[in-house]
Amino acid sequence: MAGLAKYRKVVGAVFGFGLFAAALVVLFRDTDGLSQAAEKVSGAPLWLLAAAVLLPMLNWLSVTGAFVVLIPRYVPPDGKQVDIGEMAALVGSAWLLNYLPLRPGLVARVAYHKTVNKVLARDSARMLVESGALTGVAVTTLLAIAVLMMNAPGTTALIVSSVAPLGVTGLAWAVLGLSGSPLWRYAAALEFKLLDMAIWVARYAVVFSLVGAPLDASRTVLVAAISQFVLLVPLTGNGLGIREWGVALAAEAGLQADVLNRAAETLAVLPVGIISTWWVARKLAKHRGQADTEEARSPDPGNARGGTVVSEPEGNAP
Repeated sequence: MAGLAKYRKVVGAVFGFGLFAAALVVLFRDTDGLSQAAEKVSGAPLWLLAAAVLLPMLNWLSVTGAFVVLIPRYVPPDGKQVDIGEMAALVGSAWLLNYLPLRPGLVARVAYHKTVNKVLARDSARMLVESGALTGVAVTTLLAIAVLMMNAPGTTALIVSSVAPLGVTGLAWAVLGLSGSPLWRYAAALEFKLLDMAIWVARYAVVFSLVGAPLDASRTVLVAAISQFVLLVPLTGNGLGIREWGVALAAEAGLQADVLNRAAETLAVLPVGIISTWWVARKLAKHRGQADTEEARSPDPGNARGGTVVSEPEGNAP
């Protein structure tokens, strides 16, 4: 089964890179459309260009927030809880590494949690399933908003409809937290997921404006929802290739807009991912050095008792 999964990931990576290459070919063959889009981008306000690069960083932080509230359930009593900065580095590193074949960022994050935080691999897998399910709820909410907004004029409806789910979930988070229910963590994670969706809506509003093809409010939400549904398909790292074509089918000038979106995202992920990966590698090296030192200082319990050591099975957090 492991070999089959690895084969599927290789095929998915090749497929994704092929789709993205095809998108670039189509884009550069349309010289008139490309030159017009380039002219629009070069003449765009500086704040709009900055938003295209900075908004993906807000996605990084919102995803970090969701994992921060989900993981404490799975850290055993003898494990180290994951703080916000540590999780931000892990998510940032995975963001960059998942562009490589076989999505090594995901594997590396699971391995880190097992080594440093003593979170079992199966529990990391459960947390990822929970995160994916909450993303599905958030994307479905986004799609429902797009449908309900079909006849709603202007951006006021967009703002109200986007804030409403955040308000409802935030209220549920507060009520469940005050009541002592463990379900508050899921409400909090869903709040971060909905915030993530709102940021994606803003990103598409920005990039479509940059290429000179601004969308109305409902179509912007619809495009964002489609792009996020595509990202739920675990075929290619970060939806490379699939996302671009999904957006291209959803809106005119979609290919130009989402290739620009990918370029802006790359400008964001490179510094975040490189610094995060350096931090994670440094943290792992420090942890292993401390573990080796403690092991060297500790007497061999097997020799001390004159017998062999029987290791206890790993436990799980309640």
